[in-house]
Amino acid sequence: MPDIRIVIIETEAQKKLRKVLIAPIARFMLRLSKRPLNSSVLRRCISMNIKGKSKKSSAVSFLEDLTGGPLSLGRLVAAIRLGEEETQSEFSKRLGVSKAHLCDVEKDRRIVSPIRASQWAKKLGYDPEQFIELALQGELRKCGLSYKVTIKPMGKAS
Repeated sequence: MPDIRIVIIETEAQKKLRKVLIAPIARFMLRLSKRPLNSSVLRRCISMNIKGKSKKSSAVSFLEDLTGGPLSLGRLVAAIRLGEEETQSEFSKRLGVSKAHLCDVEKDRRIVSPIRASQWAKKLGYDPEQFIELALQGELRKCGLSYKVTIKPMGKAS
């Protein structure tokens, strides 16, 4: 009987997806299981409830571990830009900032004011509440204050 080999050919996009999305999930699952990762362990790890002493839910902890940290305005802006398949140059022109400034914001090296966050949300067609909330959260995080920001719009003045 001849030896049969299966060769899987990946496109560059598939390799990138595997590297960016699947590899962190596998590392996370491996850390959870503390044993070699196979399909049955992976299924068990995905379906099990993760109980910890932290105040964060297991889903939030998983997503933060997957993305490399908590959601920030920079990560949100980068996700929107990548979702719309725009370069930093094109996106920075839409927002009215320099490419270097946009890069610094995406990498969380610069904090955006709540006013500018609101302007960006309107320019991009999103609700300003989350942008403002993340901008304020970023300022608190930069100062080393561990508080959670939640905002609500005030009623309209008559």
